[in-house]
Amino acid sequence: MRKVISALLGVLFIAMFFALAVTAQSSETDAAIKAAYGTPIIDGEPDDIWLATEVQEILKVDKEVIPSDTLTTGTVRVLWDENYLYFFVTVDKKGVPISSGGGSENTDDCADVCFTMDGNFDGENNVTGGDEYAGVFRTLLDGSFGGFGDFQIAHLDSFKGVMKKTSDSTYNSEYAIPWADIKPAPGYVMSMDIQINDATDDVRTGLVNWAHAPCLGWRDSKYHGMVTLLAPVEEAAGDDVPATDMPADDTESAAPATSDMALIWISLTLAGCGAALLVIGKKRY
Repeated sequence: MRKVISALLGVLFIAMFFALAVTAQSSETDAAIKAAYGTPIIDGEPDDIWLATEVQEILKVDKEVIPSDTLTTGTVRVLWDENYLYFFVTVDKKGVPISSGGGSENTDDCADVCFTMDGNFDGENNVTGGDEYAGVFRTLLDGSFGGFGDFQIAHLDSFKGVMKKTSDSTYNSEYAIPWADIKPAPGYVMSMDIQINDATDDVRTGLVNWAHAPCLGWRDSKYHGMVTLLAPVEEAAGDDVPATDMPADDTESAAPATSDMALIWISLTLAGCGAALLVIGKKRY
């Protein structure tokens, strides 16, 4: 009997250890945002459709890669439809003039979207290359596009982007990133960080991020936050909960992430071990 109890306790310990390992490896940040369903016009203007989306602040100032005391902040909203994933980013430099025309993407003010369209949160050095679903897109004030990564290179022709100056020190960046061969559905999860490149007099002087500081999301997807696709309003459950607050209700075509499946297995294992110990205890005592 003692051997049986010892064996069950061993399984319980292994399951708990595995749960901690899965949690630790899933992501280096807890940043998360929900993407409402809808198709905006890509013109740098905040269409009414953006008002139905969750908005989050971009506040994490880098102190290691390009150390600065910048006061620049921003916000980000996300939409999706069957063809594109859409981002609307606002940037406020708090009175510091927008710098453009430095001759290099890295010496201009702009907002980068760093991503993995397939939701890989474990990658190291995968955003810059070596991951067909990862990359960085940016649009500059002169209308030119930039960025890097395998996905960006392969799908630059389908990308849409506008950077629009709204004052001497504020601007909007609106992007449409194609899904390519991915079939999005409510409940689907992809990884993302927004990186604001802060420039002064044609020199990049700071970085501000949504998901993680120091600024590493341009390189490693493990520093990205989570974007979860919400169901269209007409597909939502018949209640009065706003679309931006609703959990996804159709996940048939979007399989749970590996870490989710592992946690489900762990929960069942723990429950089974607990029940077995309870039965054994009753028989023994």
